[in-house]
Amino acid sequence: MTAYFQRFLPALFAALLLAAPAMALALEYKTSPAPNWVQPTALPNASATPSGDTAHRLFEKQVRVHAAGKTSFTRIASEALTTSGVQQLADIRINFDPSYQTLTMHAINVIRAGKTIKRLGNTPIKVLQRETELDAQVYDGSKTASVLLSDVRVGDIVEYAYSLDGSNPVFKNKVAGGSPLQWSVPVERVFVRLLAPSARAIAIKAHNAAPAPQVREENGYRDTQWSIDQQPGLRNDKDTPGWYDPYASVAWSEFPDWNAVVQWALPLYRVPARHSAPLQAEIDRIAKADADPARRAAAVLRMVQRDIRYLGIEVGPGSHAPSAPSLVYERRFGDCKDKALLTIAILRAMGIDARPALVHTELGKGIGQLAPSPHAFNHVIVQLLLDGKTYWLDPTRTMQKGDLAHLHQSDFGMALVLADGSRELAPMASARMSSTTVNSVFDSTAGLDKPVRYTVATTYQGGAAESTRRWIASQSLDETQKQYLNYYTRRYASIGVAAALKVADDADKNQLTVTETYDIAHFWPLSKDKKQQVANIRSDAVRDVLDGPAAVHRSSPLQVEFPREIIETVEVKLPEPWNIQTSKDTVKDSAFEFAHQVSKRKDGPGVILASRYRALADSVPADAMARHAANLKTAREALGYELTSDVEAGAAAFTASMPAAAADWMPPVYGFACLAMVLGGMALRLQEAAPAHQAVNRRLIAVVGIAGFALVQLVIGLGDMSPLPLAVGIGLLALALRYLLAIAPMVPDTHQAFRAAGVLSKEKVRRRVSLALELVMLSGGYWAIERLVKMTMGE
Repeated sequence: MTAYFQRFLPALFAALLLAAPAMALALEYKTSPAPNWVQPTALPNASATPSGDTAHRLFEKQVRVHAAGKTSFTRIASEALTTSGVQQLADIRINFDPSYQTLTMHAINVIRAGKTIKRLGNTPIKVLQRETELDAQVYDGSKTASVLLSDVRVGDIVEYAYSLDGSNPVFKNKVAGGSPLQWSVPVERVFVRLLAPSARAIAIKAHNAAPAPQVREENGYRDTQWSIDQQPGLRNDKDTPGWYDPYASVAWSEFPDWNAVVQWALPLYRVPARHSAPLQAEIDRIAKADADPARRAAAVLRMVQRDIRYLGIEVGPGSHAPSAPSLVYERRFGDCKDKALLTIAILRAMGIDARPALVHTELGKGIGQLAPSPHAFNHVIVQLLLDGKTYWLDPTRTMQKGDLAHLHQSDFGMALVLADGSRELAPMASARMSSTTVNSVFDSTAGLDKPVRYTVATTYQGGAAESTRRWIASQSLDETQKQYLNYYTRRYASIGVAAALKVADDADKNQLTVTETYDIAHFWPLSKDKKQQVANIRSDAVRDVLDGPAAVHRSSPLQVEFPREIIETVEVKLPEPWNIQTSKDTVKDSAFEFAHQVSKRKDGPGVILASRYRALADSVPADAMARHAANLKTAREALGYELTSDVEAGAAAFTASMPAAAADWMPPVYGFACLAMVLGGMALRLQEAAPAHQAVNRRLIAVVGIAGFALVQLVIGLGDMSPLPLAVGIGLLALALRYLLAIAPMVPDTHQAFRAAGVLSKEKVRRRVSLALELVMLSGGYWAIERLVKMTMGE
């Protein structure tokens, strides 16, 4: 017998070694029928409304809370309508955390023509360690049970059911969870159930018109059920804020309020009384370097951001419990909660008040609508209280510079500060700094036939400085220069680099300045008729944020980048004096404010465009979209500016920002202006006449002034067919003639006006003025009637 074992024992041991991986794999999940406590739910016979490639028959979730934790049962059934739908449904994936959850497979079925084909037991189930968050530097230990079904056809229904048993020990057996009741696709039947001991106080909160549940008490358990048939899908618009969730859902929590969440979390973030020697040495070094608390706090933040790389080991309790500060400092890596607790530990060691704060990076202020629960948060930052001011510090940010006064502070809307007495979510009303200032100069003083030197200096502050700093650091300076050049080439095809890109970084003010220098060979191209040289100027940085929404008709709010401020100045230096039309435009919207001003250069010929855009809110309500789109369009149209030069005349007969029809009428405008000046001069000469005539002369001067201004308004109105200048011109001209008729009897026969009129008598002058007045009134009346008819006909 001994010889027998000696002979076969090595082979048996080798076989066991070879079988070990398969045995271990089998232990990663179990198979069994559905638990007895699961309430049977019938699979609906009718197909759900098709949603592309699939029709979703059933979504079922039943949760049983027990003394050792909880068990969650899930069952899903969907019909493949196309080949693509077959591909989707034949690939089943179930994620779980093996550190505290046990996966049990209950069923994998293919239902074809009413017949159920059972696949559990004869279809391989592979358990893979996918680490779906590894790209975000988070290792959570989760695994994925993967099932690839064979022989699935169009028209088949794929049905599978499984249970996950166990709860994360970090929650100390307190229950918090929930379930969606609606999706973007329709579902024929939705069944959600919570089975919990009646003695446990579990609050339930419904969202977005979720139906009232059916509740019954039986055998010491409270059975709460939601059952919905023919649940329609709800398509959410694109570009909606992260806090907006229109879908029906239900949440349950054993945390009665936010203070209960604080009390649960405080022990996890307790700062040790003593630190390791390396960490204590670092604390002493920072404290010795500067005695000012504000500068110490900035130095601590910078050290943690710079020296502790981001990497999260979030297996089991590590999903919510931070590692000890000394361990994090010595291993030089940690996730948000690790880096936050390390920052707090160092600050408190220096006598600076700092606390952990739980936030959600996507939901933001939307966490206020959730049931109190640790699951409401996905990020941890630091609240710093210093000299009566509150600062929100994020130790996970990179490339962040600036002292506390210039630091770009995090703002996620609402935060739960982990401190004794904290009972509500705190609004993060921090003055976040994120602005961009652009100063660009087009230097055309060398002449219109010469290349234009184009210089752009862009200064980024706060959050804008951080993001730009990261972008520049991610590549070579040459690559950055190339990307800037490609941006401007879209507008100026003949642009080229004239000097190397310069980057200046002011660390204390968290301010980054990028200076670009280009030459534009053909800045003054010829118009289509070859008669003019035309240069179009635009505030590009402001224009880039004024694009209208893709769809005005929305059912959900539109997300707006906030905070954001852009201040842009565009200066054009010209070779000689130019006729510059100045203007000032402002737009005030619920989500932004805009200002644009055109003015003349003070230290030489040219024009300056000054623009400013500032976001006022993080979103636009759906019912305000039409007004918002119209305001954006108004702002966009105010930005364009055009400079033209008459090529044939070869002189500075220039116009700016005027319609083509108005530009054609510019010579008559100048002619009438000159005529008004001549008439005015003649009237002034009349003042030198006899004292008996001076009273009349003063009235004649008023007539000449009114008539001259009226003629200018008429010409401008005729230039672009604007009703307002035309109406003003006709009215003023009629007023001047009417005034002249009133003055005529007062004019002595010896007045110079009659000598200027030649042989005309006073009566003839009166008749001719009266005739002119009648013509003006008739033409004005005809024009008014014509405009009214056109407006009525919609022309």
